[in-house]
Amino acid sequence: MKVINDNGCSWINDLRPRTNIKILSSTENCEWLIIGAGYTGLSAARKLSELNPNQKIILVDAQLAGEGASSRNSGYLVDTTLNDGFMLNKELENYKKKTDIYQLGIKVVKKFIKEYQVDCDWNECGKYFASSKNRRY
Repeated sequence: MKVINDNGCSWINDLRPRTNIKILSSTENCEWLIIGAGYTGLSAARKLSELNPNQKIILVDAQLAGEGASSRNSGYLVDTTLNDGFMLNKELENYKKKTDIYQLGIKVVKKFIKEYQVDCDWNECGKYFASSKNRRY
């Protein structure tokens, strides 16, 4: 089986090619099978391994781990979205709930980075939102 990398992502192209690629080529038994090695799949595998340290977990993906849609976010985590449908004040409570979830996710990632001393160039530089419109004067 040939591994096809996502060569359209500049973040991935800047890294050295991986050499420790394992390909599932036989029948395997496991307690947990996770399909998809993006943020969600990798997070699920990590949490399952914490909760069930003696159980076998297999994580499969059509590409290399972290290279599919997860890699195309350019490495950014944000605590809110620019436009997720929030248009009216009556939707404010739902928007706040989503923001709380995003912030909790970032808190968990920061804890993971600190706990495991992950060298990932973490940078809390903030963000700017702007909009513009073509206008003739």
